[in-house]
Amino acid sequence: MKNHKNIFLSLAFYVVALACYFYLVFIPNISSNAVFIPTLVLILVGLFFGFRSINAKESKWAGHLVVIIGGVILISPLLILMAGYGAL
Repeated sequence: MKNHKNIFLSLAFYVVALACYFYLVFIPNISSNAVFIPTLVLILVGLFFGFRSINAKESKWAGHLVVIIGGVILISPLLILMAGYGAL
């Protein structure tokens, strides 16, 4: 566990970010910024730990995998929006 500390932290921040997002979405009368900003910060912290795991040489493939997962989570709203408009 100690060898892959940054990878586990990155995955934990992604899980917390998604849980935070789905929890905040269902609160009535809440602005979209109050949902978007905490989720974005948590995902960016997860990406930070993903890049740290690559630089610390904990596990190259796992570090790259968590960075790719974070990138997909970060870009997914844009992809869904583009798919809705038929741009994809």
